[in-house]
Amino acid sequence: MSVLVEAINVIVRRETLERKYPGGLDAYATDCRNTFCADDHLTRAGFMNSAEVQTFIDRLVSLGFVFHDGEKFVDVAGVDQAVGVTAPCDWLQAGKFPEGFAGCWLKGTEDTWTAFPEDRTPESVVAAKVYLPPEGEHEFVRHERNLTILRHKETGELRYTARVRDQAGQDETKWHYGNRCTGVTAPFINELDRTHTTTVGIAGSK
Repeated sequence: MSVLVEAINVIVRRETLERKYPGGLDAYATDCRNTFCADDHLTRAGFMNSAEVQTFIDRLVSLGFVFHDGEKFVDVAGVDQAVGVTAPCDWLQAGKFPEGFAGCWLKGTEDTWTAFPEDRTPESVVAAKVYLPPEGEHEFVRHERNLTILRHKETGELRYTARVRDQAGQDETKWHYGNRCTGVTAPFINELDRTHTTTVGIAGSK
């Protein structure tokens, strides 16, 4: 089992939320609104820009969660759709499935299905083409709410990536490679060649 990885994702284990979050898992799911989904072990909240991620993580830290201990993620992990888990993490793995979408799962568990937020499906995620573009190949077209729209310089194809803002809320002019949560460069997300069922768990465990 796994949870969807799309754009920028904050991953927390269910058991950690039950111990540390006021009101437990149910309260956390409500606070995450429609970006939330969970399998039997992990929860996922999704974001389209780094400023929102930082605000969200800062709140978790204020509640006693440990984000990063200087070497690895502890209670909270950041996962980027393009690069995967963005710092070392003892309990998390991520990859891209043959169907075209990415997910992450608890290390040591078997991944056979993926949980999606209520408003997302495998088809809608693949069609959205939200990704981190290779440097130098694209030019800026426009911003559209939480998306940055780019055009491939050779083919003219439009692509969509997260609209990234700095701490002052201003749009950043270059797209980031590596971790948008901790500043640590990470390898690009692995393509998985194993069979993955398309059974989907919606907004909770199957």
